[in-house]
Amino acid sequence: MKGIPFLITPTLRYPFGQVIVMVLTADELKKQKTPELEKIIVLIEEILESRSDKSAEIAVGDKVSFEIRKNCVIEGEVLSKTDKRVKVHTTKISGVYQIASKKVDILASAPPADTEEE
Repeated sequence: MKGIPFLITPTLRYPFGQVIVMVLTADELKKQKTPELEKIIVLIEEILESRSDKSAEIAVGDKVSFEIRKNCVIEGEVLSKTDKRVKVHTTKISGVYQIASKKVDILASAPPADTEEE
């Protein structure tokens, strides 16, 4: 049924296995529930990945690095790969990474700050 227009709402639809997203304003995006926003993020990442003309031949065992976010680089070894993705065993993460404090587990507490003046 190619060529049949779909009524597009701010939610994701899956007609015939394709994902269709309506262009949303910032205000409309703020109204979306988290699962819908996560689906939109995945879709955007897939579109950007498919547009990438980086076609380096990566092999299992290669040492690689990539920027996971601006100013945060991961290094590691390729464990497995598909045509578009690689699974990397991370050996080093360097840079600055900001994350919600509720997602962080404390492994060791810092010594208390000395607030007493001498």
